[in-house]
Amino acid sequence: RVRSELLIHALLEIDKKGRVKEVSAVPVSDTSYLSFCKDYLQSICFEPAQKDSRKINSQLPVLVHLEPRRLLPSLEFAVGFDLSISNRHLYTEALERNGFTFPEIEFFPKYFCDLDWSDSTVILPYVLLHLNLDETGEVIEVEELKSSYSSFSGQLRSAVQYARFTPMSIDGIAVSSSCFLMISFYPQINYPNRAWIEENLAEFSFVEKTQLQLFPDTVGLLSAPLPSFNFGDRFPIPDRYHNRTDIVTVYLTIDTNGVPSVLRTSKSLTRLTVATRKIFSSMRFYPAIDYAGRPKEFSGLMRLHYTGSGNVRLEYFW
Repeated sequence: RVRSELLIHALLEIDKKGRVKEVSAVPVSDTSYLSFCKDYLQSICFEPAQKDSRKINSQLPVLVHLEPRRLLPSLEFAVGFDLSISNRHLYTEALERNGFTFPEIEFFPKYFCDLDWSDSTVILPYVLLHLNLDETGEVIEVEELKSSYSSFSGQLRSAVQYARFTPMSIDGIAVSSSCFLMISFYPQINYPNRAWIEENLAEFSFVEKTQLQLFPDTVGLLSAPLPSFNFGDRFPIPDRYHNRTDIVTVYLTIDTNGVPSVLRTSKSLTRLTVATRKIFSSMRFYPAIDYAGRPKEFSGLMRLHYTGSGNVRLEYFW
């Protein structure tokens, strides 16, 4: 059994009969941990993947959650037992590993808004557009589907005409496609914002990266509601942990007002656990918002990295 809670990104090689022929970890540094449940994963039988009505070999990514007091791991797949998409990132990865490449944003020009810090953060303004792209990635049609910020919808439809997208491809062949573009407006971004350029994204903050999101229309898939941390907040770190170096995994819920509640942590009941809960009690998030602008309750995993320099680093698993 493992001594602490672990979340491992695994990749299953599945043959034409639905048998798991190989199990590997992504990244490979987690291979030793994955060995705890490799036999269990290889005992699972799947319905094999099909392409053009033929059964094929395929790759299936899965999240493996190991806990100290559980003999068997809990698994998260891209598609749940009810055939609904439960994890958008795993779903996209699964298709990309099996020959599908979705459109991506290469460039998007600056745009304006009149949002102010004093505006409500319960309902974030957004514009949702539907795009048709040709085999070169050029926009051939733009349709506004929904918007809570109609005064700026017109300039965004115009900005799309100056944007650049990569085309969708299947097995290396570019094809025409349709997709959704979600433009979210955040009060902590200064407008006009920076132009979105793919090679410059490493310089962008988390909020800047999520202001534009392109979703495939393969199955009518839209973004799952995700919360974001309110970077305007400050939270206390007890003095005794300023020089502490450690990692704590936290399973939490975030309500529709952005208030987190810690359900459990990877540490047993220690002073560090108490300190971690105290830190979260002072945190505030922008709540998860669905495409209609409604706040939703959210559950997920985070890691707090105590860096030893009086700071903590936040790592999201959603």
